[in-house]
Amino acid sequence: MVFAAGESPPDLTRLLDAATLASARVICADGGLSNCLGAGFVPDCVIGDFDSIDVRHLDQAALRTVQRIAHPKRKNASDLELALEHLASESPVPDVVVVVGVSGGRSDHHLFNWLLPMIGSWPFNLRLIDRTVDAHLITGERPCKIPCRVGDTVSLLPLGDVQGVSTDGLEYSLANEDLMAGRTLGLSNVATTSQPCIEVCRGQLLAMRVLDQVP
Repeated sequence: MVFAAGESPPDLTRLLDAATLASARVICADGGLSNCLGAGFVPDCVIGDFDSIDVRHLDQAALRTVQRIAHPKRKNASDLELALEHLASESPVPDVVVVVGVSGGRSDHHLFNWLLPMIGSWPFNLRLIDRTVDAHLITGERPCKIPCRVGDTVSLLPLGDVQGVSTDGLEYSLANEDLMAGRTLGLSNVATTSQPCIEVCRGQLLAMRVLDQVP
């Protein structure tokens, strides 16, 4: 689980089961440390240039022995990208990486965060969460059944042009359809089952479940 510095949902236990939360390795991308501590976690590692971190947090006794991977301020990647690259280089590579706090703050940071899945073929399943959306990255190699409640809003956002999109369990079904970047065909679908299935033949898309309907 990687904490970024954007807005996070008030209660992660509604999205992630207790076993996952208890066993997750926790990484903070710089200012994401505040979100991490606010959610009740102590990180295993903090990565970044430390320009947006509250240094008072680092002085807490529980954090003095936490691994810190420092990068210069003049660098070619965001702190969140560096955190994902760090996890991608590990052995063994994690099966799933959940990024919490993707959106919020500066619009440019916000947009770049949501485009990070496009960098390449990440060697793990990628899930992106902010205050209003829980998103799963879908690729040809990684179809997905997304956890939902019947009636939840689900949007399918193509990252680039995506070919052969098929769905099962959404009100407006797709059968081997192409989704073009910038078009709104995939916006605001509706879950008709508790685990809609989305598959693609080529390309990447984000299956984004809207969270503001969760009681």
